[in-house]
Amino acid sequence: MKSPLFRLTLARMSLTILCGFMFTFQPIEIALELSGRLPNLSTGTRAQAATALRVVVLPFQNLTGKSEDHWLGDSFSESLTMGLLKVEALQVIERSQISQILREQQFGQTGLVDEGTAPRLGKLLGAEVVILGSYQKVGEQIQANVRFVHLETGHVNKKWATQVEGQLSQLFGLQKQLARDLIAQMQIPTSETDVKNVDAVFNETKSTEAHRFYVEGLSKLRRGVNPKAVIRDFKAALNEDPNYALAYAGLAEAHAHLSSERKRLLVLPPNQSLGIQGPGDDALAQEYAQKALSLNPNLAQTWRALAWLEQNQGNFERALELSKKALLINPRDSDSLSAYISIRMMQGNIRSEKLREELKSLGANMDDPWLKYALAGMAILHESFQSKPNFKWIEDLLNEAAMALPDLAYIPLLQSTIPIRMGDHALARTLLEKAVQLGSDSPELLYTAASLYNSIEDPSTALNLVEQALQIDSHHFAARTEKANILSSLNREAEAETLFSELEKERPENTMLQFSRGVHFIQSGKSNPRAQEHLSRALKLWEKEPQGISRSLILSMLGMAYITDNRLPEARKVYEELRSDPVYYSQAYEVLAGIMAESGDYAGALESYRNFLKIMPEMVNDPQKKQLYSWYYLLRQKELEPNNSLILNDLAQLALQFKNYTLARKFLTEGLAKIPENPTLHYNLGYLEMAEAHWPEARKALQKAISLKADYLKAWFNLALVNQALGQTSDARAALMRVLELDSGHIEARDLLQKWANP
Repeated sequence: MKSPLFRLTLARMSLTILCGFMFTFQPIEIALELSGRLPNLSTGTRAQAATALRVVVLPFQNLTGKSEDHWLGDSFSESLTMGLLKVEALQVIERSQISQILREQQFGQTGLVDEGTAPRLGKLLGAEVVILGSYQKVGEQIQANVRFVHLETGHVNKKWATQVEGQLSQLFGLQKQLARDLIAQMQIPTSETDVKNVDAVFNETKSTEAHRFYVEGLSKLRRGVNPKAVIRDFKAALNEDPNYALAYAGLAEAHAHLSSERKRLLVLPPNQSLGIQGPGDDALAQEYAQKALSLNPNLAQTWRALAWLEQNQGNFERALELSKKALLINPRDSDSLSAYISIRMMQGNIRSEKLREELKSLGANMDDPWLKYALAGMAILHESFQSKPNFKWIEDLLNEAAMALPDLAYIPLLQSTIPIRMGDHALARTLLEKAVQLGSDSPELLYTAASLYNSIEDPSTALNLVEQALQIDSHHFAARTEKANILSSLNREAEAETLFSELEKERPENTMLQFSRGVHFIQSGKSNPRAQEHLSRALKLWEKEPQGISRSLILSMLGMAYITDNRLPEARKVYEELRSDPVYYSQAYEVLAGIMAESGDYAGALESYRNFLKIMPEMVNDPQKKQLYSWYYLLRQKELEPNNSLILNDLAQLALQFKNYTLARKFLTEGLAKIPENPTLHYNLGYLEMAEAHWPEARKALQKAISLKADYLKAWFNLALVNQALGQTSDARAALMRVLELDSGHIEARDLLQKWANP
């Protein structure tokens, strides 16, 4: 027996998950402490400033170009960033944002920034001062130079420059001196605690080789490189310095992530088990974390690793407690903040507004535009799953972020997803136009905007944008994939299939390509079997190469393809598996209730929907959710009491509210067969006949209800409406007079009498 709102629920969920897919390529990376305005630096010291100076340390340039020395560029920029982060009067943009912008905005093939392009990058990042560095290593001798670009003028400040030189063995001392010189040059007020904390950053190890391996491992960890490669680097660092606490913390976090990945791989049906023999990643992560804590208990990375371990093991409250501890050690650490947000959101029972307040109480700078941007991205997806999403506060977040980061094209791009979700395509186009204008030189931005234009049924504009992206990078695989999707939307199927064939020949085992093709068929509604084919293939390929997409997302889309093709047994298996995913489990229970109801498993449907409401208690009072709960409850009660006409009547009334007239008639017919003299059943039958404009049948049913209950006011009123529809005006007026006899204050009856008397 089909659930009347089941298809509607699936349609809403499909939209939100598809919007989520559009942004899976874009990392949610957070930098803290970016708020405040820069006063005129020529008029006094920073001690007079009311707010902190916002600075960014860019990657250092290797002047000799020797590849074996590239690690020193990461070492200088990473160490200086971490050191300057310890100064309360500075607001330092962390390296994750720098990498993101360099990648998205196409700052040359090398990703390096010079004095000419630094102002643009600084504006994109929301910085006020850009710190540029270079170094050269000749033999064992190193020289490093630093200069500043002041965004107010866009020129290098000649007075703000410093240089250090010495032996490679003196690297940490040179970096410490460089940090001190930078602080002095910028006239930054520092406390004794600041100085102590800055110095501590450069005292984690005395081994230059250990530091080199650690920096290389950390860079790989942040880029999402296979954890095994990261682990090799951190172990190499410990071979050089067995007491290097940071390397132990890095190992703990890498093994925790590897454990998480293995667990995701192993969440498979029994016949698809990969037979992975894990090396005990949980135990190794725990061992390395404890070693790191014994050497330095104040490393946030260690507590993050322990938090991920607890999350992997299903200990969600403990995971949150540990991630909170990491954040409290340094509320300005973007990695710890990101971990806390991820773990909190994965619990699935918090509204984003509450999360914002939690972060503020933990010391996060809620004026930071990057934090607002990141929170908004997660909140849009979270709110989209609500029956009554609240986007107003998210729009405010993005508007505030846009004021601080006016040149960041991804903000209006993200803003456009809200009106797309709400069906306001005109506003969506305005925002997309702004995003395209700001990001006209970024193929990632252009092809993503093209995808969004295609989703609002503007494939012509979408095709133009993806062509622009390919003019910048003709080999861009994702842009070419999107072009094939758009060609299909334009019914240029032959061209689309030709391009898809080329792409599949290039990358026959590309998970994202197969997933994209499956999603396209779902969006277009052209072929659910084709959608199932590609999504199933993506699922198998994912086992070898996930390519940054979660298996659960592929599963959820495959489940939707099964549902729309009415393959409910297959869909049920998919959503039963998704119940184990903390991101999808609430929606999995909700969808399962509908699948079970349609399959006749009313007990299972009721239990599943109750579980959904336990996970999402804020939904209990939602009118639509109440109706669905009543529906599943009554279906189950009908199964237990098949001769109860009151239950049949209640089911019929709900079906009428859902406008499912076929089901309503079925229940009313069953009820009247059991109790033919029930006035309420006859009244509801009359209401049903009215809804379907069967006026003679409606009149007969209402008259029967009145014959069984003479003072049935609602029946008299509806009888008046039916008589009027049949052209029997005098009978209609008589029925209204009877209504007024029963209720002299009946406003609708009085108004209709006056209207019919003066047509």
